[in-house]
Amino acid sequence: MAKKKKGKVIQMLSPENYIKQRARTLPIYECRINSDWEINKLANIFVARKHTNGNLTVGLYLVDLKCLGVKDAYYFFNISEVEYEELIEKSVGVVDLDHVPYPLVHNIIYAGVEFAEEYGFKPCKEYASVAKYILEEDTEDIELIDIDCGENGKPFYISGPFESEERIKQIIDQLERTAGKGNYDFIYRTDEDVFDSNASFDNFEEKFIDFSFQEKVNRMIEIIESSDIPTDEELEEFDYLLYTLFENLIDIEEVERLYDNHVEMIRNYQIDDELSDELLGIQPNSNVNREEWEMKFYEIFDLVNSNPKKALNKLKNLNKQMPDNPAVHFLILNAKYSEKEYDKLLEKYFNLHPDYPLLKMQWKTHQWIDSEGIDLTDIFEQGPEFFFRNRKSIHVIELLYYLMSLSTIALKTKKFEIIEMISWLMVYLETPELLQNLTNTIDQLKFAIILSNE
Repeated sequence: MAKKKKGKVIQMLSPENYIKQRARTLPIYECRINSDWEINKLANIFVARKHTNGNLTVGLYLVDLKCLGVKDAYYFFNISEVEYEELIEKSVGVVDLDHVPYPLVHNIIYAGVEFAEEYGFKPCKEYASVAKYILEEDTEDIELIDIDCGENGKPFYISGPFESEERIKQIIDQLERTAGKGNYDFIYRTDEDVFDSNASFDNFEEKFIDFSFQEKVNRMIEIIESSDIPTDEELEEFDYLLYTLFENLIDIEEVERLYDNHVEMIRNYQIDDELSDELLGIQPNSNVNREEWEMKFYEIFDLVNSNPKKALNKLKNLNKQMPDNPAVHFLILNAKYSEKEYDKLLEKYFNLHPDYPLLKMQWKTHQWIDSEGIDLTDIFEQGPEFFFRNRKSIHVIELLYYLMSLSTIALKTKKFEIIEMISWLMVYLETPELLQNLTNTIDQLKFAIILSNE
């Protein structure tokens, strides 16, 4: 947005861009933190900066010093002092907040981030994209204060009340890989009780210590084929066997190498949950009603999986209205078609839109499945750049199809370390809701690979 003044055009920054570019030039107004942060090692932090108009830009940070680092972050741009005090009052109803110097909260936040990253956990998306810019840069200009992280030098994970079973499992798996067995502790909270889950893991290890590979596989099949619904303990047992058996089939050092390389590549992109014009297939100067088309895209994307026939009926009309739109063609392609119809449509749509990433990924995946002699390892080593050249962001839907393409490479080349690497990436990416089904698919692939090696 631009504003004219005295013959000049002044670019008006969005709140997010203002914070990124100018927040650090605003003076610190005050910092507050919960009084019991040193005891619980869970810090609720407010950092407020003051504008020349008297308003405040505020960053809120929830920092888990025991394990996960910055779990949540929020920002409030150019709010009045009255609005700020209302925020404080809401928090005071939950915790007591003390006024503290800025260097203390700075060191707490950055210490939490650094400790968590040692074990593969990144700060939440809101922190990385905007809220960290309300803080000063972490340089030698800031007084260094020693902040104790973990418990007895080890990460100590306590599951949160809003964390799903899948998310808890991912975090534990990550600690198992990065810290190693016995080098971390965790407590699993439920609505009814709190218990130390390390004990159950140790019990599984003792239970299966004398089992052969085949006997462990047989036990997994027994759990699956049971006529009764598996108990929670049986499901935990299955997860334990899945992880340990698959680990025996792969080179963990190679997984670590692939993971480190891929994380570095993915860091070059911002993972968005808002649809871009490019993904929606909207060209410059297009007369498409963007808001209406965005809503329809989400609606039909969901229908493609739940009710493909209904999705196709809607897409027929859309294709008449936007006959050259690659997003419409992508949705048509992913509705229910026979294999023969799919192959013809895929080739047709890819030839029409060779640079549209979602179609390009499906076309290349199709080629990899049907062709021989393609060096897929080189393609994999290029990472997202192979599909998203010169892009700065990737939508979650694009990320989903990219990870599915990696799975195809893994199966085609029998490089199963890529499958495990994807599991690790899901933890790194904090598994957006859209990717939950992919997590289940990856587990199914692992089980199928185990069965093929029994």
